[in-house]
Parts: sequence; C-alpha cells; structure tokens
Amino acid sequence: MFELYQNLNSSRGSLAEVWIDAKAKLVKKLYKLDGVTIRGTPPMHRDWAEIERLWTNEVRWSQLLRSPAVLETYEHGTLPEGGWYIIQEYVGPSLLEHYRPDTRLSHMIPDAADQIVSMFELWRSHDMHKINNAMCNLVWDGTRIRAFDFKYARPRTAQSRAKELRSITEWIAKIDPSLVARVEPLI
Repeated sequence: MFELYQNLNSSRGSLAEVWIDAKAKLVKKLYKLDGVTIRGTPPMHRDWAEIERLWTNEVRWSQLLRSPAVLETYEHGTLPEGGWYIIQEYVGPSLLEHYRPDTRLSHMIPDAADQIVSMFELWRSHDMHKINNAMCNLVWDGTRIRAFDFKYARPRTAQSRAKELRSITEWIAKIDPSLVARVEPLI
C-alpha cells in the first residue's frame, strides 16, 4: 500500500509528491500543482508548462541512462485530475539517511567513491550533466549506489559544467573529499 513520504531531513522537495510502497518496492511520484513535497510544502515549480518540461526530462533521462546505476522506471503517464506521474523501483531510503559524519558511508559502502566515479563516467558517455548530484538523489540497493531524479539533467554546456562542479563540491565531496579531483575530469 502506497504511503505519502515525508522527510524534513532530506531534499528541499522542489516538485514531486512522493508515495512509497516499501513492501511492493515501488515509488510513485506525482508532478502536479497541488502536490505536497517530501517537506510537506507545495512544489517550488508553479507553472504547468514548467512542471511538464521537468517531468518529461525526468522520463527521458531515466530511459536514456537505463543501467544498473539508475533506478528502473516502470511506468509514466498523465494523471486524470491533471499532472503527470512516474512509477519507479524502490530499494530503500536515500544515501543521506545512511550518511554519518564520522564514517561518511564507509560503514556500509567501502567502495562508494569508486561507484560514484563510475556513475560520472556514465553521465559523460551520454554527454549529460545531472546538476542535482545530492545524496538525497542516490540510494543503496545492498550492492550498488543507484541514481534517480533527472528532472534538471541536461546536455553538457559550459554553463551546466559549472553547475555540475558545484553539485560535486557541495554534495558529492561529503561522501569522499577525493571525489572532487577524481570526478572533475569527467565533467
């Protein structure tokens, strides 16, 4: 049974209303004007055209990047009452929920930095910058780190490179400070 996901210690909750059925291992994201984000607030994006563009971008990149490093998207479409939805696999809470300042993620993922580098190699092979490379957009499936939330992803440009680098220095570096130097050549 799907339950509304709320978490004040996760992302800023910019757009989707998130429903999780942990038993069925599914997450349903609703993209609509009257949604309630994971923070319990209205979406930051308040224009139908912009919401549709971000939803379309999420679907597009999730399909293009289909691999063991990306959560599987099972279904997507239009909501009868207006808006759009995506149903993806659910493997557990985000890496942010597992992060500890004393061990970072090494207490559960000894090769986390190597997996992140591989992920950025995948982004590079698709000539893409994800832009929001935060731990709240990454999960651990017991074997691999997996990514989701590609609504802000875009083809590489000089402008998007600066944003991608900022997401690495602000968020990814918390996993392992060496990642800034290791990932920068890949962006």
